[in-house]
Amino acid sequence: MSFFDVFAKAAVAITDTVYSDVVSWVNGETTYTAAAKFKDTWIQEKKGDGKLGDVKYGVDNWSIEFLDSSLPGLKALIQGGNKPTLTVSVRGTPTQYAGIVANALSDGLCTEVRLRLKTGL
Repeated sequence: MSFFDVFAKAAVAITDTVYSDVVSWVNGETTYTAAAKFKDTWIQEKKGDGKLGDVKYGVDNWSIEFLDSSLPGLKALIQGGNKPTLTVSVRGTPTQYAGIVANALSDGLCTEVRLRLKTGL
């Protein structure tokens, strides 16, 4: 493991301690639970005059960031076209999402997964 990787993992561990929520994923008979940074990325449009306009909400405006090793196989599964169910507990409230897009982050250790809210549960 490189010098950079040691410090990058330490930085992820520190931010996970402060900012993370809990995500769980069931793969076959194995349940993985890990710390992840949940992001609610609603969009507020700017009007032509530069002022902020309406807020747009949607069913796929969320994402999580996590250390690849904490949810092994999830990134590859999503990149293979699957949409697994992930349960994210934000401040103790669990909500189910489908993982729809998985991209590696620039640090090479973490992944960002875009989420779509599962409805009709």
